[in-house]
Amino acid sequence: MLLITNILISLLLIVVVIIAQTKLSSNENKFLGLVFPSISFIFSILLISFTFSIDSLDVSGIFTFILTLILFNIPTLVLLTIYYFSRKKIKKNSAIDRMNIQDLE
Repeated sequence: MLLITNILISLLLIVVVIIAQTKLSSNENKFLGLVFPSISFIFSILLISFTFSIDSLDVSGIFTFILTLILFNIPTLVLLTIYYFSRKKIKKNSAIDRMNIQDLE
């Protein structure tokens, strides 16, 4: 029962973050959409810095480090993708609005 509750809470948190990211990214202020990706990136760097030490960086350690870096930054890439497409939509809409204003003149 506890496992199901944890999974549901995690899914709810992911949905809330994605909805908030969409709302922040579609705001006129373009820097608001970079809040969650920045937090995610800083969190992944902190996790990696606490996980790995310089002494364990042989060939397999470097491979593990790079793989962990990629895996920890998947949420960052998802949030940046949401940001990119939201900003692209805003630019497209503003270009259409400018064309409509020019057509009226």
